[in-house]
Amino acid sequence: MQTSKFSYNALVTIVLVAIGAGVSMALQSAFGDFPVEFFAFPMNVVVAVVWLLSLVELYRHRKGSAVAKYMLSMEATYLSLALVTVGGVVAGVMAELPTGKWWFVVAMLFVMSHLAVITLRGWRNAEGVRWRFVLNHIGLLLALGAGFWGAPDVEELRLPLVEGRPCSEAYVRDGRSVPLGYEMTLLDFEAAYYDNGTPSDFVARVDIAGEEVTLRVNSPYRYRWGEDVYLVSYEKDLAGRTRGIVQVVRDGWSPIMAVAVAMMLMGALLMFLQGARKGVRR
Repeated sequence: MQTSKFSYNALVTIVLVAIGAGVSMALQSAFGDFPVEFFAFPMNVVVAVVWLLSLVELYRHRKGSAVAKYMLSMEATYLSLALVTVGGVVAGVMAELPTGKWWFVVAMLFVMSHLAVITLRGWRNAEGVRWRFVLNHIGLLLALGAGFWGAPDVEELRLPLVEGRPCSEAYVRDGRSVPLGYEMTLLDFEAAYYDNGTPSDFVARVDIAGEEVTLRVNSPYRYRWGEDVYLVSYEKDLAGRTRGIVQVVRDGWSPIMAVAVAMMLMGALLMFLQGARKGVRR
């Protein structure tokens, strides 16, 4: 029976991958990228709550269904790990999460649904609440959820800063100008170059709302919680002056991500401590 059960779940996995890939490609071809902006707050919160309540209903009242049984199977776990690995590799190559691609949306919904159902099943046993299990699994679910459900709320603003000229307007990806909410002024800019003329490093000293800070490439400055400032590049304007290109990233879901990381760290600590105690008893 174990062999037939494994074969059945393996077949289901193959079918799910085929259907998911086919549907994703069809939607991508017919409609283009997933409409991320449509699911900005509060729509993303509403959909997330409905999704979670649906999974609770599935587990509590339809535990014996074929869907629930598969979602709780090891094959679903293997598929989730494979999807996370593929997503991570693609994100590494693209240098950002492919949140606008239908395949990524379908894959993430499956991974989070599997994780949520596993958490509902294993959060407690006959001895009580399994705290390290809860902390690790809910922490991971919150981390994935903050990145997925919070993606529509992330703002990426760019500012071209000319030395000595205050700037309070930023630009979004479609070229629209939006108010920054405070002033930013480039105080000075330095660039170092390799022998072939390629820049090796560049640094900008910037006044941000009256506070002087130094920005370096790949070293973001946290202006306030959920708002990071990056120095991304520089260019010459028509007058030959150097302009530092600054990016401001606003992510209102970053507190949830911080809670998620703290929970997983606490879960890892409990695993270490409880494992050590068990070793002593033996």
